[in-house]
Amino acid sequence: MLTPPAASPPPARRKLPIFAALAQGFFCLVLGLWPILGFQSFLSVTGQKPDHWLLALAGLLLAGIGASMLISAIRRDIAFEVFVLGLFTALSLAATDVIFVIERGIPVLYLLDAVAESLFVTLWIFAIRDLRRNPRRDSGLPDPVACDPAPSAAIITSGPGETDGKG
Repeated sequence: MLTPPAASPPPARRKLPIFAALAQGFFCLVLGLWPILGFQSFLSVTGQKPDHWLLALAGLLLAGIGASMLISAIRRDIAFEVFVLGLFTALSLAATDVIFVIERGIPVLYLLDAVAESLFVTLWIFAIRDLRRNPRRDSGLPDPVACDPAPSAAIITSGPGETDGKG
């Protein structure tokens, strides 16, 4: 018995978005949990922080973002919302790093994070561009050329005032 050809995978099944979500998700999860699980080592690398509660809050939020992205990558289901989350998270962190290093509020070491975040921005831009090049193939929708435009023989239509013979 012949089986019909498989439909094109939805956009989430493309490799670049999955890689971007996996890489950034892991990065965010690790960096988010670091001040929670290894507070003293975090402070020894990044310097003293005045508000420990704010550091914990930011870390937990970042870990939550990372976990969400990892789950999407593992499930191979990168919805548009994950693109937005990844892109805006990376842009926000990179901008914060650069601005506060310039204002001398945080150590220059944070520019390393800005570089990493810039790589994630680049990954997401290429992933979005890749999906936009051929949206029909990736949409999960049937290809209109492959659809049979003729109505099925089982469908019987009747005009106004006509009956289909069934009563």
